[in-house]
Amino acid sequence: STMIPRGCVLIVGVVLSLGLAQGEELPRPRFVVLGQQGVGKSSISNALLGYDNTATKKQRSQSPFEIGHGLAAKTKHTTFSTGQWLGAGAVVTVVDTPGFEESKEAEFVEELTTVLGDTIPEIDSFLIIYKYQDRFTSSFVRTLNMISRMFGDIWPNVAVVINFWDGNVSNMQQRALENITEHTYRKDIQEAFKSQIGELNHDVPVYFLDAHFTKGDDVEKTFFETQATSLYKTVSKMSTFECMKREDIMDNIRESKGKFDRQRRREIKKQRNLKKQLDTCTMTQKSTQSLVDWFITKAVDLKPGCAFGEWGEWGNCEDGKKTRRRSKLASDEGECEAEDTETEAGCTEFFSNNWLEDPDNVAYTFGGRLGDEGGEAGTRVYSDSKRCTAPAFPEWRQKMAAAYGPGQGIMACGGLNSKGSPSDDCWIFKEGQTEWEKAPKTELKLAGSSAAWYKGEFWLLGGSSAKENTKDVTMDNVNTQGLKFNPGTQTWSAVDAGFLKPFHSACLVNIDDFTNGETLFITGGTNDKIQFEKDIPGRKTAYVLNEAKGNVWKSYPEMKLARASHSCSVATIEGNLGVIVAGGTTNGDTVEFFDWEEHRGWTGLQRMGRQRGIGPGIAYIRGKLNVIGGYDWPYTVTDVESFNGVDGSWTVDPKKQGKRFNHVALTVPAKLLPTCKLEKRNSRKKQRKQGK
Repeated sequence: STMIPRGCVLIVGVVLSLGLAQGEELPRPRFVVLGQQGVGKSSISNALLGYDNTATKKQRSQSPFEIGHGLAAKTKHTTFSTGQWLGAGAVVTVVDTPGFEESKEAEFVEELTTVLGDTIPEIDSFLIIYKYQDRFTSSFVRTLNMISRMFGDIWPNVAVVINFWDGNVSNMQQRALENITEHTYRKDIQEAFKSQIGELNHDVPVYFLDAHFTKGDDVEKTFFETQATSLYKTVSKMSTFECMKREDIMDNIRESKGKFDRQRRREIKKQRNLKKQLDTCTMTQKSTQSLVDWFITKAVDLKPGCAFGEWGEWGNCEDGKKTRRRSKLASDEGECEAEDTETEAGCTEFFSNNWLEDPDNVAYTFGGRLGDEGGEAGTRVYSDSKRCTAPAFPEWRQKMAAAYGPGQGIMACGGLNSKGSPSDDCWIFKEGQTEWEKAPKTELKLAGSSAAWYKGEFWLLGGSSAKENTKDVTMDNVNTQGLKFNPGTQTWSAVDAGFLKPFHSACLVNIDDFTNGETLFITGGTNDKIQFEKDIPGRKTAYVLNEAKGNVWKSYPEMKLARASHSCSVATIEGNLGVIVAGGTTNGDTVEFFDWEEHRGWTGLQRMGRQRGIGPGIAYIRGKLNVIGGYDWPYTVTDVESFNGVDGSWTVDPKKQGKRFNHVALTVPAKLLPTCKLEKRNSRKKQRKQGK
């Protein structure tokens, strides 16, 4: 054995070149050190492993990472070392990377993907080294954004280290005279990162270290060790970040290229179909005009009257205005002196084929429970506007089925009342109304049904007639065919579209595309009782119905996870229309997407920040998709999360609260609600500019 003299510290450090060690065998936690050239990455790495950067050159030669001075960066390739934290603590792994260089950003990211994905697949923290009083450079920001795009959302695993923060008394006093404290500088750095990094939406932890602190100065030594210990504790609480292998990244790139090519082909096909329709319209117009000309020459004395036809649908919004037109029809008498075109101002232009993403839409929520022991949630509208309110729903319900349809309004049916009994009541709300009106009752008393408008009718699928306290509900799923309501005849009738297994708590959407037209798409559901403290007994199933398929149900690719009491919506992700499902499973933070244009099965998306196992709602607020409420035993979720369809990330909106579950959450135009006045976002920006 080797005797260690009293008062000495044994520093164990093993430098490993790439390929000489298996990443899975490296000790945890594992730190990846990132930063620009000259910020002291290697010296910080050495200091965290207990080496003295102020020692003699001969003594420093024993350090695992070679350090340079100023911009003369010594680290040319990524290396990593294992050693004891601060030379005496737990054994950790530190990965030292080359500095960011403006001319070699792509090469750096390429090397990093090879190292982290193939050699070290799991990382505990990315330490971004930032030099005190340094500036953000465009290269620094670009490289960090590039890393984030290649690896995904690294930011929950990021900690920022401020190097060259001298901990001696005189420097602390000097900074105090300049009103620079750890607190103020930390806030400045956090705000700078959030303003520069697109994906970052929270305050990154910031720690202050001086890699060249004087070990003989007790104040400097204590300050360094205190900050380093706090850093270690923070990293220990971070979840593991799994790095994608380079091969997987390349597969994703190839898949993206293939997807873009397929999108291009579909657009060309659409353009060709439109040209074909235009050619047909042109030929029809010529034939009609020829007949009119012939008629005029043969019946000189006959002059037809004129009558207006019905108004057509409103067109898309352009420059804040949208228009609609009506035809001039020949008749025995009359004249068409009025305008055949009508214009409506005040709309907001947006570029999507999904009407749900209109920035003039709001989220209308009502009903639902506040907790597992009861509590009735009321009516609320989410609009990002202080002047937007909505009519209260007439009676409290949970597990109600409701849907909005353009031109149809909102219809809501069934649900459990305050006594826990299923209901056959229905209500309807249309533009121009100031309150809800009663609609014809359903033939069955139901709760947990799914609803959507389809071809001008309100479809009600599935549902249970069981009371809330019924233990075995398998025999109570009585709506096996489905019901549909015709607003014209004000009657209900059974759906004749083939048999579906008895179910409740499924999720239904109407997705309208260029090829198939309106299509009903139903996912998940269960035949069993959903209990708060137990796993969700859902199904993976998915079915579609449209005219192209004979208006009968056809099975579709199954979801990755079985779901019931989940939320769903039509959404646009990476430019493609599809169906998104969220929550409603034991892994209540999971999200999946079925690309309707690719039809290549379900894809798992980034998880939400909250578990929403039972009864979340999903709706658009001013063009952005949001998940509202939900339950995860033993708590009801309060936070509202917003989805970014471009990068697939979820963000908790601290300004919105939505404590409820088993509620209705609908996307509706703000103009549907008589007391909802939206603030135009462009006008608010102008006001802010004028106030400066």
